[in-house]
Amino acid sequence: MHGGDIYRNKIELDFSVSINPLGMSGSIRRAVSENMQVLEQYPDQKCEKLKLALADKLRISASQILFGNGASELIPALFRALKVRHALMFAPCFVGYKRAFLSLIEAAGSSVEFSFFNLSWQTQFKLNDKLLEELDNCLELKRPDIFIVTNPNNPDGSVKPLPQMEQLAELCRKHGTKLLIDECFMELSDNAKTDTFIPLLAEYPEVMVLRAFTKTFAVPGLRLGYLLSADERLLEKVEMQLAEWNVSSIAQCAGLAALQDGGYLECSRKLIQEERRFLCAGLEKLGFEVFSSNSCFVLFYSQKENRLREKLMNCGILIRDCSDFPGLGSGFYRIGIKTHAANQLLLESIAAVV
Repeated sequence: MHGGDIYRNKIELDFSVSINPLGMSGSIRRAVSENMQVLEQYPDQKCEKLKLALADKLRISASQILFGNGASELIPALFRALKVRHALMFAPCFVGYKRAFLSLIEAAGSSVEFSFFNLSWQTQFKLNDKLLEELDNCLELKRPDIFIVTNPNNPDGSVKPLPQMEQLAELCRKHGTKLLIDECFMELSDNAKTDTFIPLLAEYPEVMVLRAFTKTFAVPGLRLGYLLSADERLLEKVEMQLAEWNVSSIAQCAGLAALQDGGYLECSRKLIQEERRFLCAGLEKLGFEVFSSNSCFVLFYSQKENRLREKLMNCGILIRDCSDFPGLGSGFYRIGIKTHAANQLLLESIAAVV
């Protein structure tokens, strides 16, 4: 169950999705409105201008970038390109990966497997030396084709520091396993500049990084994501799994504008930090257990409140029920961070219904 289903519900405030609370930047808005004529021509299949601009920003080669119609298109394409038969992932985790993987079952039969390595909510989903040793044994035993790590993790927003991510890369190299790092929320996190794996990609060709403009620039309707890897041959294989002209002309224009809007992300991170503190304090005051987050969403829990989503929907507010996340269950909820007025209204509404 994804968030964002405002089309079948009467919703005034949608906290079930986690996107930049500043909303679409003025640069993107202008680029879309001033370039409508590009809709009359086929898109550049190679996204060349956008690729060069992103390569310059990330300080990597343009040949190490592959764009897609959102990160959601690139995930199953990568699975097919690698002919993945066994995937391993931390839990709790983003459910979209398992859903994408299950689509392979019809083609591969019962020989495919998706398994989880559980992190405990009682310890705030932290990864310690003991768990790293257990993960080493797990990789040795299961020999998965790919290990998937979301950083920041969805749904709790925790960030694994770069030295720890490098340890994971070393473990995967040791066992011949590909490592996919989902950094779709990294640019909105407190650790955006220090804990991204991108500067290390050249040293680890078995590692791939997935990102999206969707959450970062608040444009989920445009669909624009990208996959990074030093293994250029792998990117070519993934590209063969994608439809032609999959990235629209207008999405490419918006992407170029986003990359040129330098101050937007700094302002976004500042707002997120301030409002996250406000929301966490308010939720704790209401008796919820709140999990430490570094990103634009917050996970919280109540043993007594297992119908909070339904109660808030009656108030025109949608939050994400996390009971379907592997490793969680009833009573876990995630909210995206919004502007102060919206966040205050959410806390008041929760106080009223509980």
